[in-house]
Amino acid sequence: MSLNAAYKGYMYQDIVTAYFFAEGLARSIDKIVVDSKQYPGDYFDDLTVIKDGYIIRRQFKYSSSIERSLEDKDLTTSRSSLRIDDITHCYKYAKEFAHTNNQ
Repeated sequence: MSLNAAYKGYMYQDIVTAYFFAEGLARSIDKIVVDSKQYPGDYFDDLTVIKDGYIIRRQFKYSSSIERSLEDKDLTTSRSSLRIDDITHCYKYAKEFAHTNNQ
């Protein structure tokens, strides 16, 4: 992936983050955290929004290739750094982390 694609990914992250900041001004949002890993191996570190006891966590990805589709191999092999078993582990650990750290 070229740096240009990475910058476009940041642009999407910035747009969604700005939306939640605006949402926080209009309505009550308890906490917004940007670009912060909560624990080692945290994949969903781009944006965390906490509102009324609910935690919304997002990771943004961008690809400049319009001809390449997401495939099963992208989630199940070393072809990609974002495997489904790692995502599942991260999700389960995030719930445990939130409960033990009062989030």
